[in-house]
Amino acid sequence: MLAWAVADRAATAAATIILPAAATLAPLPADAPGASAGPLLARLRPKALAVDAGASAAWRIAAERLGIAIVEVAPVPDAPAGAFDWRLAQAAASLDRAPTLAPSVAYVCTTSGTTGRPKLVPLSHRQVAWTSRAVAARLAVGPADRSAVLTPLHLANGLRTALLMPALAGATVEILGEADVAAFDLRLRAGRITFVSTAFTIMRDLVARSRHTVRYPSLRFLRPASGALGASEIGRLESTFGVPVVAGLATTETGVITQQGLPPAPRIAGALGTPLGCEIRLLGESGDEVAQGEVGEVHVRGPQVFAGYLDDPALDALVFADGWYRPGDLARVGDDGELRLVGRTREMINRGGEKIAPVEIDDALRELPGVVDGAGFGSRTRRSARKSARRSWWGRARASMRTTRSRGCARGWVRDGRPSGCGASMLCRVPHRASSGAASWPSAYRRPPSPRGPTTPRRSLPR
Repeated sequence: MLAWAVADRAATAAATIILPAAATLAPLPADAPGASAGPLLARLRPKALAVDAGASAAWRIAAERLGIAIVEVAPVPDAPAGAFDWRLAQAAASLDRAPTLAPSVAYVCTTSGTTGRPKLVPLSHRQVAWTSRAVAARLAVGPADRSAVLTPLHLANGLRTALLMPALAGATVEILGEADVAAFDLRLRAGRITFVSTAFTIMRDLVARSRHTVRYPSLRFLRPASGALGASEIGRLESTFGVPVVAGLATTETGVITQQGLPPAPRIAGALGTPLGCEIRLLGESGDEVAQGEVGEVHVRGPQVFAGYLDDPALDALVFADGWYRPGDLARVGDDGELRLVGRTREMINRGGEKIAPVEIDDALRELPGVVDGAGFGSRTRRSARKSARRSWWGRARASMRTTRSRGCARGWVRDGRPSGCGASMLCRVPHRASSGAASWPSAYRRPPSPRGPTTPRRSLPR
């Protein structure tokens, strides 16, 4: 196994496509803090670590302490995109280790770690190729297409759907800076990009940057990933760019398991499409399959599902049940056959025995004028340890935050926008400078976006 922690995105993209032909690749974030670099390398036990030439990053220091060989990588000037030189900068006993993974394993991806210790997910060549081809077929991606990659390449969405899917379909792939919306906008205006699959947070930034309707003749569709957009957000994207927004459901462990198709295929805003070559069942608390339209926990099995974590058999026992993988999502299937995500099993709010999905509250909060993001969460009260209370945390993030909506109006707006009887605490993020539209969560709550939820973890919010 070769661990790859190189900052240059073009070189990383080339390595991601080429190196698994000879070795298992473990892509890592180049800017990881020292506190996480050492433990992660110790768990991976790679034969070597690739880093930027001359860099003294946390990865190099951790590799030296663990006795792992170091390979230095340097992009080649005036060469085709992605060309790089590498050399063995530090030999170590790790080079003599026997392989720990089967040759069929192409990558070991790490989860973002927002729910605890990052999980290590081996992905086989077969899984990656199967998922890429299935998604490309449903979205008609081929050699005439050109996509842009803005997502982190060490995460499964960036590696698999944003990079490998179009590359394996024969399309051209442009590697842009991570989350560089301005560069993406320029490439769109140049008429080069036909589609993009990127994080839902970047999609929100695209809408925020476009103050009026724009049309790009080359653009065919947008695919939000790493989280869900609300129906109104999808509507704004489609009206702004004049192309369909096609959503799907995916995890690091499974790849894409549902995906909407392009017109004239039916497409419901807020839904996540139909199964993509896999079996999906929804089970209730009793362990039985729920009726159509009812909420149940997602179970999936199919050729794109991984076989188990690298170093956590105890977790394997929790997430697999009779050969079905349990990603921890709650969903319902409508009459149209499309899956609709309701929330995460660990985030459901229990209000006197009534189960409330915070995702529905999130969507309603984002409908408020001036609100950039919102989250519903359970609140501990004297009446019930997990009873949900209607409270608003307007202005708590920053004293300079301003909004034209009062607390009472916010409560009424959300109450009217979701099923009656659902009460929950709310945290709204609003612009603190109306001219720039800038906004942020309180520093105490600021975290990377969770894979399928709001841009702040619910468990860190005030109760």
